[in-house]
Amino acid sequence: MKTTKRIIAVALAVLMIALTIPFAVSAATTYTLTVQCEKPDYKYTVYKIADLDEETGAYKNFATTAIGNAIKQSTDSTADVLAAADAATTLTNGTELVFDATHTSRDVSSLTAGMYYIKCTGRSASNKSVAKNNIVPLPNKNMSASDTAYTVDVALNKITENGEPTITKKIKKADGTLVDELSVETDETITYVLTAEVTGTPDNKLAKYI
Repeated sequence: MKTTKRIIAVALAVLMIALTIPFAVSAATTYTLTVQCEKPDYKYTVYKIADLDEETGAYKNFATTAIGNAIKQSTDSTADVLAAADAATTLTNGTELVFDATHTSRDVSSLTAGMYYIKCTGRSASNKSVAKNNIVPLPNKNMSASDTAYTVDVALNKITENGEPTITKKIKKADGTLVDELSVETDETITYVLTAEVTGTPDNKLAKYI
């Protein structure tokens, strides 16, 4: 009986000691991604396309097999990863960001480590700015060890079109000069010259790069 009491007393003592030790939980680091777009009437969607194991530094849980292969084979460039993400048709659980004249910056918070794909998923028909999708690893080499926030400007390196493409038709005379009108006989052969001018050509110059 005394032995049983001693065992119970020891067990209670161990339990009391255990209860006095604080229980610590190591929470995973979360990140905030800020997407900036100065052009109104744009819609972007942020997809997570891979998880990052912060202990091993390896990516896993890929959104598609093609994306996984591109990430594994990529070195310092995200071009192949972007191409694989652009070709994906089964991406889900994206966070939609809508930009307008008063909202040129949007935050996506509580993101875990991994690789993210920012895709342009909508714009107004009148908006002629060229949109480009982006790949953003979190964390990445542009962040310090203590950073948990990162900003990407989706308007960088975009070209603003100014004016619609134009096509002009001229009649080429025998001496090589071009005219708008020319009187000819019905059985005479005439030569037409078509000239197309698109944005970026000398006659339809770009007003600015943004």
